Amino acid sequence: MTVWTYQRGETVVLALDAVIGDPALVTAASVILKRAVIPDRIPGESEPDAATLTVEPRDASGDIPAGWFATLSAEDCGELAPGAYYAGLSLTLVDGAVVKGTSPRIVIQEAVA
Repeated sequence: MTVWTYQRGETVVLALDAVIGDPALVTAASVILKRAVIPDRIPGESEPDAATLTVEPRDASGDIPAGWFATLSAEDCGELAPGAYYAGLSLTLVDGAVVKGTSPRIVIQEAVA
């Protein structure tokens, strides 16, 4: 499993690729972080949200498919306790259908400087 590691207080940017379907059919996208109570277990919906990321669409470029950038500001990242988190993605399609996905694990470490 891929693990993305960030320091507390740095800007977190996740590049989320649209690997299937047409991203033009997405009318809304949201990404939240949930803390993993058990580091290798994806938290359930009942776990509280730790943070909400800002989501912006991203055009395809060369071999990189279209998708989204999900960003957590340095200030908001600084508010997170060190530990393991998962990002939950929710896409709303033009027909009202909702598609959900989960990213690889994200680890927030205490900053050394």
